[in-house]
Amino acid sequence: MGRDKAFLLFQGKPLIQQAVTLASHFAKDIRIVGTPEKSELGKLGIQVISDLVSPNGPISGIVTALRSTSNFLNLIVACDMPRIPVSFIELLFENADGADAVLFKSNSGQVEPLCALYTTNCLPLFNLNFRLEKYGIPDSLKELCVNHISEEDLWSRGLQADIFRSINTPKDFAELLNESSG
Repeated sequence: MGRDKAFLLFQGKPLIQQAVTLASHFAKDIRIVGTPEKSELGKLGIQVISDLVSPNGPISGIVTALRSTSNFLNLIVACDMPRIPVSFIELLFENADGADAVLFKSNSGQVEPLCALYTTNCLPLFNLNFRLEKYGIPDSLKELCVNHISEEDLWSRGLQADIFRSINTPKDFAELLNESSG
């Protein structure tokens, strides 16, 4: 993107602040996996944890978060998904009983690992796969007890799968701004 998308302003707030606000509806112990040296993150008043493993995609941040928590159940929310509503997070928690992880899975089979619940039960397998250089989260999930949120579950809440569209390019951000102004 050419700049840190965590600090792009949307509806008057940086994207990272929106993710923190969303998470704060459900948790008191909120942490950001990122670069503590970035003075902007420190200004949020939230503990910032450096990646404990070499950055190899989303699993790096998830492994770091799970290694850094004393909580069994953990909400992971990417900062670049500002369309996620509270009602989706409620749906995740409603489906957490007995699961190692709870994730959205589209009708085409694609999972969304960056707005999901993970228990610390996931950590041994994620650590092993990381050491084996298997960085794909869907592969790791095959060996865990995962509850999936379906598109039909979303529809029952008046939601669509487009809530998971992330901001990866200037064009994505421009589309987000246009949606919110129109």
